[in-house]
Amino acid sequence: MPTISPSSGAAPQTVTLTTATTGASIYYTTNGNFPRNGVTGATLYTAPFQVASAATLRCAAYKTGLFGSLVNQAIYT
Repeated sequence: MPTISPSSGAAPQTVTLTTATTGASIYYTTNGNFPRNGVTGATLYTAPFQVASAATLRCAAYKTGLFGSLVNQAIYT
């Protein structure tokens, strides 16, 4: 499961996502959908990003040959 930093707080926030699984891709959403490649609103994480307003961030890691990770969630107010 990816780690979200910071894990909560007041927006705006600059958010960093990490995973211990080498070579895994992290997808995230801020629209309430569960994050997967191809899901509406899911974005491939490539660099820290700004959450400008209140949002629920969800993220998960995926790697070919492995099951997808559990979904992690952070709430920004």
